[in-house]
Amino acid sequence: MTTSAPKKPLDAKACIRISPDGLTLYSNRSALKSLAAWLEWIADSDPKEHFECHYRMAFEDEAAVLEGKCPSNITLAADESLQTSVILPGPDEFGFELTFIHASDEELEKMAKDR
Repeated sequence: MTTSAPKKPLDAKACIRISPDGLTLYSNRSALKSLAAWLEWIADSDPKEHFECHYRMAFEDEAAVLEGKCPSNITLAADESLQTSVILPGPDEFGFELTFIHASDEELEKMAKDR
């Protein structure tokens, strides 16, 4: 694959919410369009390369990158019933990552068997 990874949008905002029912990603238009570009970039890659998108890294604001602080444009929320089992971030940490990875069918079948 010759194209480079998508660029980070400057106005992306998102909230990753964890609940007993699963994981929900709330995003503004900029973040959704950029995520679509990331997913297309990953889907066009060779699955053997395991290209990936770390959501926080792809969208965190410049202050988080330059100052090592928790991003102000991406938040993490956990359902009250899960707050003792999910590590919620402090002011200088995020505490959770959402990653998209391209894997082959064979790898996915193996993961299903090994779960």
